[in-house]
Amino acid sequence: MQVVLAQGQILRDAHRFQESFDLLTTALQGSPDEANLLYETAMSAERLDRIDVMEEHLRHLVQLRPDYAHAYNALGYTLADRNIRLKEAYELIDKALQLAPDDGFILDSMGWVQYRMGNLSAARDYLKRAYKLKPEADVAAHLGEVLWTQGDKDAARNLWREASRRESDNETLKETLHAAGRAAVSAHGAALRRPGWGPAALSATLLSGGGCVMRNAACSHRSPELFGQVRGGGVRIRSARFDERTLPADGERVWRDSGPEYAAVAPRWRGSKMARPERA
Repeated sequence: MQVVLAQGQILRDAHRFQESFDLLTTALQGSPDEANLLYETAMSAERLDRIDVMEEHLRHLVQLRPDYAHAYNALGYTLADRNIRLKEAYELIDKALQLAPDDGFILDSMGWVQYRMGNLSAARDYLKRAYKLKPEADVAAHLGEVLWTQGDKDAARNLWREASRRESDNETLKETLHAAGRAAVSAHGAALRRPGWGPAALSATLLSGGGCVMRNAACSHRSPELFGQVRGGGVRIRSARFDERTLPADGERVWRDSGPEYAAVAPRWRGSKMARPERA
């Protein structure tokens, strides 16, 4: 059994989720009440977005083992992460926390469900406790998102930078950085794009704390990968050509965080070509 469990984990780590699920499901048919096998099969089902199968296995598991804290936690976190059935998610994670009050991963889940429910202060407290116990990229991603939402962007960026140095390929961290990059740009309403800029470039610029350097770049409202000011006054522009629909009529509002001299000229940038000194 241990060999099968190990093989399933190896396949899942290699992103061969269907193979992992098939292997564990076959083994489960011969041992339908084996606790660890139920749990691992549920984890592979989750990676295939088979939440129905995951829930079936985990609920069967807690019937067999009411003290299996991570079964409650896994189901609760999965619901919270998808932002569904949050009351139920909270109850499941709370049950897990009662069984294992000092488990860093369960504290992370409680912080995350609190965040999903809009309880930012409680979320921050739980996630800080979790990160102290488990300073891993997944927890850093969650804590950083709460800090970012609360407006403590420097603290969030420092935390993400530290986590990125340790686990640059962590999926949760990468998704969080990409989302934060898109949100930072969306908040400014302008599309500043260089050819080839994608999510990785947005994330790297977020972590560096810099803005974007525009050199003879076409700025279009249609640009799918956007970037703007992410640290006070961080937008740097040189000879950037703006699409006529890039800036709304109240251009000053769009650029208000980019510095007074930029805000002052923003309305005149529509459809024009400006050569401005770079800003640090």
